Amino acid sequence: MDVLKRNGERELFDKHKFLSSLSKAGFSDDQINNAFEKIERSLYDGIATDEIYDKAHEVLKDIEVLEPVIKYSLKRAVLELGPSGFPFEKLISRIYEENGYTTQTGIVLQGNCIEHEIDIVAYNEDELILIEAKFHNEQHTKSDTKVALYVKARYDDLLDSIFEFEGKERKVTEALLITNTGFTNNSKRYVECAGTFKMISWTYPRSAGLLKMIEDAHIHPITSITELSKSEKMTLIDNGIIYCKDLARDPDILRVLNASKEKEARILELSRQICNGH
Repeated sequence: MDVLKRNGERELFDKHKFLSSLSKAGFSDDQINNAFEKIERSLYDGIATDEIYDKAHEVLKDIEVLEPVIKYSLKRAVLELGPSGFPFEKLISRIYEENGYTTQTGIVLQGNCIEHEIDIVAYNEDELILIEAKFHNEQHTKSDTKVALYVKARYDDLLDSIFEFEGKERKVTEALLITNTGFTNNSKRYVECAGTFKMISWTYPRSAGLLKMIEDAHIHPITSITELSKSEKMTLIDNGIIYCKDLARDPDILRVLNASKEKEARILELSRQICNGH
């Protein structure tokens, strides 16, 4: 059976990959097997990967232990922040802000040779971090060696320079490439050998990837809320509302949707559950 990817390409359905994604989210073997039995009969040749995800989520969302449901939804929720990479940059910025950093996005810095536009700059009293944020709309797309080479060349031109932020002269203490999907093995080997910067993907480095960063900061995107339609999610994003935490703190934000009071209450309850009270 073929599946239709987000980019319009078709590929053979990989049952092992699908079951593995549920396992990594923390579902038990019994929960995984029961879920697949329920959705298998509704699969068909040419089915969209998003439809498979929706079917799985519909079956799994009633499980009493909410954490694996949220974790399974989270990667897809980050993908839904697209198609542009700007909301992803805001997500990364917010993670660092929750950890005590000041951030700026789309800032131009003068290197030794030329100027470079940096996606995110994060700094505190002691650190200055440069971040290249690489967003992909398809979860199986990986950043390859060409991306690593390009990022290294930019950072090599910047790392010896001195920059002024908030009246203080600073040198770069860390340079990062962060993606919402993954890296090819060659790109990992290259960066491990060449140095200069570090790479962070969804689960790389192990136990310190983007998934862990989002969970630790409790910065879950509003696209995690299944009660919201795609158009409602985009309306919130277009109004600068990207995080469940902000909905939980300021319910009046939802007025831009012109939704019923009952629907607003359901959305708020889900956002509180996803943020785990934070």
